[in-house]
Amino acid sequence: MSDKCFKQLPIGNEDFTYIIQNGGYYVDKTSYLKKVFTNLYPVILFTRPRRFGKTLLMDMFKSFLRVAPDGSANREYKEKLFAGLEILKDKEFTDKYLGQFSVISFSLKSVYGKDYNAAYESLAFTLSNLFKCFLFLNDSEKLLDSDKESLKLLQDFNYLSTPKAEKYIVSSLEFLSSCLYKHFS
Repeated sequence: MSDKCFKQLPIGNEDFTYIIQNGGYYVDKTSYLKKVFTNLYPVILFTRPRRFGKTLLMDMFKSFLRVAPDGSANREYKEKLFAGLEILKDKEFTDKYLGQFSVISFSLKSVYGKDYNAAYESLAFTLSNLFKCFLFLNDSEKLLDSDKESLKLLQDFNYLSTPKAEKYIVSSLEFLSSCLYKHFS
């Protein structure tokens, strides 16, 4: 018998940070970051069969690029997270992109229901959780009070799940982008 200790396979897990922090097996695809940012095409399509790590790849992108939940770059944490991975070998690229962007990562993967109302409620829950990732905007000095009030509504699942919130849901991602632009410019 061998005493070798193998890393866990992250079957069904698409959370990059969790896999790295818990010593899971991860095939280093961080070099894709540089390929995407040095690509001249305006759109890139990632096509792979089901269960080939597309969502994990996008989560790795988010983990590398996004600012911390408090709105800071939190560079030390990010460098520890990506320690030993290919992308940190390129200091110039890392200095330019690591933790420098507000990233909106939104998936409709868990939005479903047996009827319209159930699917709508599922969408409201998903959007509410997305907006809670940007709580630091509630304290932004660059946003208007009306923006902050709208943000709080979009963070409130109980409000979003009501039919009167539909007008907010329709334009919610555009609104979030606008708030992030105001905050970081």
